[in-house]
Amino acid sequence: IISGLKLLKTQGIPTKLRINVDLDNYNKIPYLLDDLIASNLGDLKLTFSVISPMTHACSSYSSYMVDDKIIAQVIPRLWETALKKGFKLDLKPLNSPTYCGSMTDSSFIIDPTLAVYRCYGTVGDPQHIIGHIVDGTLQKNYRYYDYMSRNPFTSAQYKDCQKCQLLPTCGGGCLLASWMKYGTYHKPVCGYLTNVLHERIKFYLKYEYPEKFHQE
Repeated sequence: IISGLKLLKTQGIPTKLRINVDLDNYNKIPYLLDDLIASNLGDLKLTFSVISPMTHACSSYSSYMVDDKIIAQVIPRLWETALKKGFKLDLKPLNSPTYCGSMTDSSFIIDPTLAVYRCYGTVGDPQHIIGHIVDGTLQKNYRYYDYMSRNPFTSAQYKDCQKCQLLPTCGGGCLLASWMKYGTYHKPVCGYLTNVLHERIKFYLKYEYPEKFHQE
C-alpha cells in the first residue's frame, strides 16, 4: 500500500487514504501517521472509517467499534491528531442526498462470475445482485431498480427524521444496514457518521475559522 501511495504521488494523482478503525488499532494509528510522514506521505488527504459488522458473515470478528459513545470519542481524537501532524481532512459538512457512493449512477462491482453489485458489503450474497454482464452489457434485474429507488424518508419512521437537525445531510443512513435491520433498503438508519456530525462541525469551524470559533 505504501509503495502504491508513493507511485500515485510521483504521478501527481490526488489520493485519499481511508484508514479503518477498530478496538484493536485505534490507539496505534498515531504511529501509522508517523510512518506515513517518514515515507514522505505526510501531505495525503485522510479519512477515518469505523469497522462495523455489515453482514452476518462478519460475526466472528470481535473488534468492531459499535458503541456510539466510544466512536464519538475516538474519531474526533484521530481527527485532532491527524490535523496536528499536518494531514488534510475533509471536515466540511456537505448536503448529501445519498449516504455513500454505492447509490450513485457510476458505482458497480463486478465479481468473477460477471454478477454485478452496488455495495461492496453485499458482494457474494446472491440476494443483492443487481444484474449480470452479458455480451459486454449490464442486464439489470428488479433488484437494481429496488436499490436505486430507495427513499427511506417515505417510511413511517420519517416522522422521527423530520425532527432531526441533521436531515438531509445523513442521506438516510447505510442502505445495507437498513437491509440487515429491516429486510428492506427503504428505511432510515442512523450510523456512526451521523452520530459524530456535531463534532465534525466543531472541528471544521475550529480549523477553518479559528478566530471566530474561539471568540464564540
